[in-house]
Amino acid sequence: MADLFKPRRTGWREHPLACVVLEFCARYCDERFGEQWHLSPEQSLFLHGERTVIPDQLVVHSPKATNNDIKLLFGTTLYDLKVAEMPATAALTVRDGLRLFSPAAALVRVPESFFQLYPLETQVVMASLADASDLLRLLLNGGHSAKAGYLAKAFRQTGRGELADEIVRAMKGADTMCERAVHLKPDRYSASRAVPPRRW
Repeated sequence: MADLFKPRRTGWREHPLACVVLEFCARYCDERFGEQWHLSPEQSLFLHGERTVIPDQLVVHSPKATNNDIKLLFGTTLYDLKVAEMPATAALTVRDGLRLFSPAAALVRVPESFFQLYPLETQVVMASLADASDLLRLLLNGGHSAKAGYLAKAFRQTGRGELADEIVRAMKGADTMCERAVHLKPDRYSASRAVPPRRW
C-alpha cells in the first residue's frame, strides 16, 4: 500500500482534505477488493451532486467485505459492508477512481427522507438527467411504484414537470398491464383447451 497516497485524480482539487480521504478510499478499496466494491447510494449522490464535505463515515459495499470499521484522517471512518453480490454493471459508474452508483440508480435506491434532508444535492443530480429513460428502466424492472411517486413529486418541485408526467404515465401503464393480466378469463388458458400431447 505504499502508493496509496500518490495523487491520481484531478477532482475535488479545490477541496484538498476531501480529495485526500476519497483518494485513499479509492486506492485502498481497489487494492483490497479489486473491482468488487462500490460506495453507498447516499455517498454516490453526494459526489454526483458535487458535495465535497468530508463525511463522518464512508460506507463501501463489497462481497469481499468483513464488516470492519477503519479509522481515517480528519475523524472519518471507512466501513466495509459485506453484501451478497454486486449490483448490475449498468447500475455503476467509475468517477475519479471511485465506484459509484449511476445518478439514476442512486436516486432510485436512496430513501425518500434523503430528498428532504439533502434537497440541494438531489436537485443537482436530477438536473443532470437529460431524460427519464434510465430512471424508468430501473423503476419498471423493480416494480418501484412508491419510489416513482416521490421521484415524480421531486421532479415537479424542481420545475421539470415533463419528466414527472413521463414517470407517472409509464408507471400507470405498467400497473394497467398487470391488472389486465390478473383479470384474464381463466378459460383462455384452461387445461380443457390445451393441445393434447401427440401419441406416437
